[in-house]
Amino acid sequence: MRLKKKIITDKIEFEYFVNVTTEGIFTTYLPPEIMKKLEKYGIDAGYGRGHKEGYFSATSLQEIEKKVEQIVEKFNQKKLKSSTIILRYEITTKCSYCKTKTGEIVPNGSWQQRIDKSREYDWQNGTKEQNSTHSSPFGFSIYVEPQRLNIYIFPDKSEYREYVNLEDEDIKEGTNLEWLNALCSIVPEEESDVKDIEYSEEVGLFFKNVIVYICNLNEKLKKVFGDKIEISKKLVPLLTKL
Repeated sequence: MRLKKKIITDKIEFEYFVNVTTEGIFTTYLPPEIMKKLEKYGIDAGYGRGHKEGYFSATSLQEIEKKVEQIVEKFNQKKLKSSTIILRYEITTKCSYCKTKTGEIVPNGSWQQRIDKSREYDWQNGTKEQNSTHSSPFGFSIYVEPQRLNIYIFPDKSEYREYVNLEDEDIKEGTNLEWLNALCSIVPEEESDVKDIEYSEEVGLFFKNVIVYICNLNEKLKKVFGDKIEISKKLVPLLTKL
């Protein structure tokens, strides 16, 4: 037997079908598009053992209807707690070196011991671990993206953080926010540790300056060495001018 049920509220509307097994168990799957909407707001719904998402089962029609209604009620009663323009960012450095007692940067512990005339040394790393078993090129990278952070609160006091792109009315012409929002092809690293900071023009200027610095360095390197960054002996005198 298969029964069609319908949910209609001011915030959500959908149909779902209830099946009854020969053992008298009532089962249903919520529509995939509804599951996506629920999951968008951090609402876990219908995870049955051995079944895909959106699965519910019960021993009566009333019980399964109640389970679905409880999920819908939680969605309907979400309230916007706050809405703030933030920057999502990640700053990554990759390096490994030692510092002498006077603060001089040296390539390894032996150098530091020789300079400080001490058996102790002070290894320093970037934000990513760098050692003999975790080696990679030295470098610096930055990800930054303006977003609006909406925080919703549910009746059970749980919260959900929603990140959405800025609207035109969020951005004033000529601001650092407009500049950062216009950046293209910038994403966090695959193994990322993305953080949030509330936006201000002062914070925006910091990120803009860092990105402009990287772009200017790129321009200087390509001007001297070309797109492939190949160094020849005749170009060595230009290195100190970078």
